[in-house]
Amino acid sequence: MYDLRESKIIELDDAECLKDNTTYKFTDFPTGKKLIAKFISEYEDADDAYLVAEFRKIAGLSGEPEIATVYYLASGEISGSRKSCYMMDFVDGDSLQKYLDARDHIAYEVLLYFTIQLASGLEKAHNFGIFHTDLHNENIIINNLGYLKLIDFLWYEYKDANGDRDLKDFKRIIDEFYLKCSDSDKPRFKIINNYCQRIKNFRGLKKEIEMLDEISFELALLSDKEHKILSKLLYHAVENTLHMTIISGPLDVPERFMPPLSDEEKEYLEIEKNGARMKLLDTRPAKIHALLEPLMFVSFYSLKQIGLIDYGVRITNSTGISFEGPYKFNFYITFTSKLLKWKSANQLLLFVEDEAMEIEDIIMA
Repeated sequence: MYDLRESKIIELDDAECLKDNTTYKFTDFPTGKKLIAKFISEYEDADDAYLVAEFRKIAGLSGEPEIATVYYLASGEISGSRKSCYMMDFVDGDSLQKYLDARDHIAYEVLLYFTIQLASGLEKAHNFGIFHTDLHNENIIINNLGYLKLIDFLWYEYKDANGDRDLKDFKRIIDEFYLKCSDSDKPRFKIINNYCQRIKNFRGLKKEIEMLDEISFELALLSDKEHKILSKLLYHAVENTLHMTIISGPLDVPERFMPPLSDEEKEYLEIEKNGARMKLLDTRPAKIHALLEPLMFVSFYSLKQIGLIDYGVRITNSTGISFEGPYKFNFYITFTSKLLKWKSANQLLLFVEDEAMEIEDIIMA
């Protein structure tokens, strides 16, 4: 990065004015590269403290893929009048607003790609104490390679900026991304959007969004009931060890899951009451299991399919009197290392809310 104001004068009378008195596009000679001459409005060269300080700041970000590269300080000449400016890349592409307006829906993967780039660019800028403060959709360019670039920082006009405005604008943009999702992609991107709406700063946000993306596809596949069960596992049941199985206490089999007695079973019970003995296998536990299994399937199957748990159910006769009961059931849940990873991620990202109901109440609801 060089200060060439005394030696390099850029003639801009034939340049394309992109923004009055501040932004001019021209073709550099002899490279043929399209550049931008950027002036600071209402700035006098007699005191160059702002120009040099802010040039140094943005120069520190040059080379970052989300931010246009700045090259050097120079003098720009328009209609015989010279003024200090800096030279930077012209980003050839469409504004974010034009990109969004041209499409009814945008794929989750593309919106995630833009979200990560935007978060990364702002994280880097804020790390250097540089605040954009004018983050509207026309100041974000999607270049011809589909990469996002931030342009037209206005931090020099906001000496007391603290990043709050960038946070507000970032959250608005991610909301707009969510609205561009197809119905099938919305549940997944909603997880990303909800997290972005809660952030207090951009520190570590790129990595956190990438972590959420690894989880979001499978998390979006779960039903409300499965979400609630997952909540109980993540917040209350899972310890950081694989040597554990969650077993419910003996639960009464609800009446609706009690199969009616067959004529043969009724006859057997009558004979038993009269003191006679006959051998007849008690088939009611198997029948109760068959009736309860669909309920367990609805509650646990998807959690098993995505590799978080395994499950089972066992029916017992608490008195040992065949065909009469009362019958009890237990369910058990064993969990995998993947669930432990989800627990660690949830402690950081809170992508699942704490559920008040107990697991057995969730299952039977």
